[in-house]
Amino acid sequence: MVVWSLRKNSPSSATFQRATGFAVNILCADRRDLSHHFATPHPDKFLGVEYDDGSFGFPVFSDNLALFECRKSQVVEGGDHLMFIGEVLRVTYRDDVPLIISSGRYCTPLAIPSNALVNTGAG
Repeated sequence: MVVWSLRKNSPSSATFQRATGFAVNILCADRRDLSHHFATPHPDKFLGVEYDDGSFGFPVFSDNLALFECRKSQVVEGGDHLMFIGEVLRVTYRDDVPLIISSGRYCTPLAIPSNALVNTGAG
């Protein structure tokens, strides 16, 4: 299962509520431009953006780090957001550096040295 949320007053809200499913495109670090485009209000976010119809007809982008194609199973209200819960029908992924947004800034992960692992064994 995958859960993601959207502001109730988002221009895309009605479209996602009517849709039978969705695709979650996990972007690589070099796709900041695409992330920024979709984070910025536009009447038609897909206008001028290259995408394909995925295996189930939902928009997917090329060169994803990962892709989750989902059938919408439930929409739950939570404050000023709607939470979309989807059953994962298909997953694809590859190794690369993920694009992360933290505290409103783009960043990438920092590897923790292997000697920093915690011993969780009982003893």
